[in-house]
Amino acid sequence: MDGSFTSVSADTQAGAGPLLELKEAHKSFGHVDVIKGVSLTVRKGEHVVIFGPSGGGKSTLLRMMNLLETPDSGTLTFEGKQYFPRMDSVLNRHRVLQQLRSQIGMVFQRFNLYPHLDALHNVTLSLTDVKRMSRKAARLKAEASLAEVGLKDRMDHYPSQLSGGQQQRVAIARALAMDPKVMLFDEPTSALDPELIGEVLGVMERLAREGMTMVVVTHEMGFARRVGDRLVFVSEGVIAESGGKEILSTPGEDRTKAFLEAVL
Repeated sequence: MDGSFTSVSADTQAGAGPLLELKEAHKSFGHVDVIKGVSLTVRKGEHVVIFGPSGGGKSTLLRMMNLLETPDSGTLTFEGKQYFPRMDSVLNRHRVLQQLRSQIGMVFQRFNLYPHLDALHNVTLSLTDVKRMSRKAARLKAEASLAEVGLKDRMDHYPSQLSGGQQQRVAIARALAMDPKVMLFDEPTSALDPELIGEVLGVMERLAREGMTMVVVTHEMGFARRVGDRLVFVSEGVIAESGGKEILSTPGEDRTKAFLEAVL
């Protein structure tokens, strides 16, 4: 046993339709083409790990999966429903985006916590504002989510009173409280001191074991080896290589090999 695990069998992946599907996505900022016709599918229960050099388009690709970045062209489908492109009114577009993002949890590099709110209220805010839960119900849900990430005794602490690892776990609890169908992680350990990385990866690995569908942008290749069902190497705005864990030991592309030799 090497400690790795896979939650989605090959048969399940082959037979089930995609939970999330991005097709022929393009994205430019000014005159710079950041994403160049990328297509990617994510199936229920799958753990997709995206890796590659900085500036290659990984985070932009991830942010297009919940339309935090709007593609210039292409399509985004979630649970069989097309969310981009749509020809809706501005008001309806806001409602549709809210519906999409309530089902797709997002954890950022820099935590994005409200400094004037304690951990509990950072988690309850979206429950009351987006899900329209009562304060009592939201509090119970938030308490359960914070306990799930090991912060039962830190609920009344403000971000400034928490370590970086604890702040990121609050951010994970905030996303989990929404009962998402998929979780997106954008380099969730990149802002942490080395000694704090393990506590966040530990929470993510437990979520993976419990069957959470996940798409993770990371440079933590040990995590990729343990958790990834599918590894996706993104470079210069394209998917240069995609496959199972064998990519880490026997990459098929020279640029994948060069990257792994530099980081492993």
